Amino acid sequence: RLASHWFDVIETRKTGAGIPNEVMLSCPHAGMLGAEWSEFTTTLGSIEAKRTAANPRFAALMVRLFHDAGIDSTSCIGIVLSGSFPTLAVATLAAAQTVGVRTVVLSSLGSSSYGANQPGATWLDMESWLREDGQLRYGSRLVTMGAEGDSGGGLSDEGIALLRATAARHGVTLAAFPSFEH
Repeated sequence: RLASHWFDVIETRKTGAGIPNEVMLSCPHAGMLGAEWSEFTTTLGSIEAKRTAANPRFAALMVRLFHDAGIDSTSCIGIVLSGSFPTLAVATLAAAQTVGVRTVVLSSLGSSSYGANQPGATWLDMESWLREDGQLRYGSRLVTMGAEGDSGGGLSDEGIALLRATAARHGVTLAAFPSFEH
């Protein structure tokens, strides 16, 4: 129920901000899906994969996986999220909050097609809306730009500028890592 509520929160905030639902699918929570392309789209994404992931019942699966792994309210877990699948990010955070685990959340802003790739509706925007309107208790402690090298590789200068502006708007410093190539 929590994941479904949070999907509704995000869809309502996107609509209220005038961010269009560019994907007209006959599936519940299609409003969670982003655009086919934007300035910070990192790679091509599968509309079918995004549609399948737009199911709040994935939160119940995550609760089951936590249980099977022995994760409970005494646990602290790391969660790595991508803007490519905001629906799965929401489901995972809803499961963690339901179980009551402590978390360290790491996220990336860039997104493949149909993910959190609309200006004004990035993962950081969604996370902020959930804290404001959905009582989300977690927040990203480390945020990267995403894309190649997790540093915006392959994105246009405009896309990088949009991601930097988003991070600044949320008071976040984007983490950058040295290349591991020799």
